[in-house]
Amino acid sequence: MISTIDILSVLSDDKALILFNTIALGKCYDFKILIKNMGITQSQYYSRLRRISNMGLVKRENGKYMATTLGNVVYEAVLMVGKALNYYWAL
Repeated sequence: MISTIDILSVLSDDKALILFNTIALGKCYDFKILIKNMGITQSQYYSRLRRISNMGLVKRENGKYMATTLGNVVYEAVLMVGKALNYYWAL
C-alpha cells in the first residue's frame, strides 16, 4: 500500500521532482538530453525513475513514460502548492 508519506518522500528530491514534472508535462524527450540538462548520471536517472514508477506516478507505454491517473492528481497538487507558495504572503 502506497502512502502519502511515500509519495512525498520520493518527490522531496529536487531532481526526482523535475523528472516527474517533465514526464507529467509530456516533455520527456531523449533521456540523454534530459540527463545532461539535469546534471545527473544515467544510474541516478534510472534510480529516480524507478522510485517514481514504483509509487505508481508514471508508467511506460509504447516505450515512452507517461503520468498515471494518480500521477496527474499529484502533479496538479504540486502545481497548487507552488501557486500557494508564490502568494503565501497574501494568504
